[in-house]
Formats: sequence, structure tokens, C-alpha cells
Amino acid sequence: MEVLQGYEVRDVIDEGPRAALARARSRGVDVLLRYGRRGDMTRADLARWRFGFELARSVAGVGVARPVALEAARNGVALVLEDAGMTTLRRWIDA
Repeated sequence: MEVLQGYEVRDVIDEGPRAALARARSRGVDVLLRYGRRGDMTRADLARWRFGFELARSVAGVGVARPVALEAARNGVALVLEDAGMTTLRRWIDA
């Protein structure tokens, strides 16, 4: 599945009604991709994604995936995050 050009999705970690989170790889580097599942993003949607990117950059620390980029993607935008091998809270609780 190609969500973002140049990134190979390896595992979809979580899917919600509006967004999904996946582990991916680009040029030998592991990353997380958070991307929209709907097409036709509105200006308000794009503003929310931009705000999320800026917010994540400001609170980066232990236990928070560091944002790398916000890029144009197939369904609007994708947030590229550093993959430190963490697991989602949902997977941790289900284990």
C-alpha cells in the first residue's frame, strides 16, 4: 500500500474513521505515518493537521514520537513521525 510516495507501509498500527497510523520505511529509515483516510480534506482539516504537527513538535519528549515532516499525500496530508519502536496504548492494553 502506498500512502505517501517514497514510503513503503509495513504495518497498519491503528485505523480510525478519519485517520490511520502505520509503520513505514523510506530510504532505509523506519518512520510512523499518520494519514487521513478520507479524501477531499477541507481547509479546516488541513489546519487541524498543521496544528497537530506544531503541537507535537512543541511537546516532543520521552514517550512522544518526534514529528519529522508534514507532507502532501494521496488523501490530503500525512504526518511523518520518528519510529522509536513504541507500541500504541491500545495494543499494550490488549496484550
